[in-house]
Amino acid sequence: MKKLYVLLFLVLFATTLSSCNPPSNNLMGDASAENSAFWFFTFNGETVYSRLVFQTTEHRQGIIDMLQDEPAARVTGWTLDDITMPIYGIRMGTNCGTGIWAAWSNGFWITQTGDIYRFDFDFGEFVNTQRWDRLDKINDFTGFPNAVFLTRDDDGWRDTLLTPSVELIPPEGVEMALVSNTYENVTFTLTNNHNARWLYGLHFRVNVLLNDVWYYVPATPGNWGVHDIGLTLGVGQTVTKTHSLMMYGELPPGTYRIVKHDMYVVFQVGEQ
Repeated sequence: MKKLYVLLFLVLFATTLSSCNPPSNNLMGDASAENSAFWFFTFNGETVYSRLVFQTTEHRQGIIDMLQDEPAARVTGWTLDDITMPIYGIRMGTNCGTGIWAAWSNGFWITQTGDIYRFDFDFGEFVNTQRWDRLDKINDFTGFPNAVFLTRDDDGWRDTLLTPSVELIPPEGVEMALVSNTYENVTFTLTNNHNARWLYGLHFRVNVLLNDVWYYVPATPGNWGVHDIGLTLGVGQTVTKTHSLMMYGELPPGTYRIVKHDMYVVFQVGEQ
């Protein structure tokens, strides 16, 4: 009897796993209309717009079904030169607790693993026929779904769609210095030379230098974030910190900087 229970458990466990890993032509994967809203993004070459559909479960399921019913064919040979405006994006949660990220341009669907499918769908009409619960304007393309696959290829970064970094205004009396870096992380020091304690957090960004311009680096698709707890650096105190670069994947060779509270340290990746 115990063996039967174990066998039934393994069958149910395998069934659950298979439901979270659908066939490759099921582009909406295990999207959950019950547990997730539907985010839709557009980029016209200048501005990113984020739209949200929450409404009813039935309505969200209808969107999923509509996208899943459209034929999709895997393609090879796609390059960044195939991108045209506008670009559309999708983000939605799944029954597995993960997420779906997708980008679409010029008839091509770019998945969160970087795979490309031919997907002839009129997203322009889709935008005009939906009733959106929320509309937000975003000036930074970095957060666009799968932006990393739209901005870099085997040759490295391409600045066409990357967003230039804003001007940095560092705090007075605080210094940041590079200690070391690897492909996985960057270690640096923070020194408070001010006459008062300094409050800071764990958040940071990474920029890449292209043609003498610093650009924001998009993260790989995923639910990335940091526990941005408040920290204190006393007068005259120096602290050493290490920040992981895991959310950015394997960075192409180049010159980068890690930006923290408008301070930064420059580091190199790969051979220069």
